[in-house]
Amino acid sequence: MKTSLKIDKGLVYGTFGIELYSLSSSVFSGHLGYRKGFYIKGIDEYVENFNDMHVGILRELNLKKYTGFFTMAKIPENFFYSNSDNIEIFMSMGISHVCFPGEECHERGTVNIIIAVYRELKISAAVDIISMVSSIKAYYLCKNGMGYATPSDAIMVSFMKGDNIEFAGPSTSLGLNISRILSLMFEKYFNGYH
Repeated sequence: MKTSLKIDKGLVYGTFGIELYSLSSSVFSGHLGYRKGFYIKGIDEYVENFNDMHVGILRELNLKKYTGFFTMAKIPENFFYSNSDNIEIFMSMGISHVCFPGEECHERGTVNIIIAVYRELKISAAVDIISMVSSIKAYYLCKNGMGYATPSDAIMVSFMKGDNIEFAGPSTSLGLNISRILSLMFEKYFNGYH
């Protein structure tokens, strides 16, 4: 594995082998730009100001250019990771309710997915990956009677920025590899772990 992981009670953080360009829906240093890694923090209750907590974690661990993710799932018990070739997938699973389209979600739950691709991609390929990952997540949640989403999901795709790969949907070799790894992770969660 190219990403080094540190796992402690309630917190996982990963440092990429090299600084990777990242596209993320996380509001905690997410968005678009170069990142050195990520962290996933398990929390016991809703916090009014997550941003203060995010800044505190970055300071405490001396992390710069890391994207943060929060979950009410127990960490590291609900943290999973897998890799194949130049792909690494990290996921926290916090599923406790059903959420259907057009209906308000009342309970909290989070599925955070971080994908590191140590290959040169165009941004269009990263968008393909995010779209495909969202579809796979929705498929497994629906298949298992959990609606289509959890209220505070976040995804990050980190990659070497370049011009080699323009597309990464499910019909490409990269997309197929990612979908196989992620599907196995969801199957493991729903067929025995949870």
